Amino acid sequence: MPFGKAGLLGIVFVVLTLFSYCFLDFPTAILLQKMLTSQGWIMDGLGQVPELLLPLSLAGTILAWAFYLVLKRKFIFNNSTQFCRLIGISLPLAYLAKDIAKIMVGRVAPRYWLLHPDAGEFHWLHGASPYFGFPSGHMVIATTLLSAMYAYYPGYKGIYITLLALLAVLLISLNFHFISDIWMGTYLGWLVHRGACGCGKAGGGRS
Repeated sequence: MPFGKAGLLGIVFVVLTLFSYCFLDFPTAILLQKMLTSQGWIMDGLGQVPELLLPLSLAGTILAWAFYLVLKRKFIFNNSTQFCRLIGISLPLAYLAKDIAKIMVGRVAPRYWLLHPDAGEFHWLHGASPYFGFPSGHMVIATTLLSAMYAYYPGYKGIYITLLALLAVLLISLNFHFISDIWMGTYLGWLVHRGACGCGKAGGGRS
């Protein structure tokens, strides 16, 4: 994608993020909280969701490099080989990028804000819990992974978009993230994918 289009995409996501922050985030969180509270079993079952991004990212990175080395050793150089290499590069980059962004911005998640309304602003460079909500790390990782899949296996574009949309809806509807967290997490994941494609010319597919 030419730089001009990439810059335009960035502007679009920034505008969507700012619009959501100003007009959608807080009213949506309050509305969803009322709906979730009326369904007590949802709150009880999903009150505490374990943090799986780190182990999943580590497992994905290790498996990707393992498959890449096996295929390379067998002198197999095809889309699968390069895809594994791209995943091995992009997943750790995505995890690092989302942590750096969270530390820099310092924003709480909706569930914390609902209990502490005064904590709704950004706390720049705070770098500690509970100021770890923006952007959505799940969207960063998922967008990076699905972008890599689209780069090498573009025939399943509809499935990738559907999976990403379902994840976004789930994170918002359960008040794990504000809408603006989702927008910026998606864009950051795409940026990580683009950067990983440039690392050693890892991504030969489309983007």
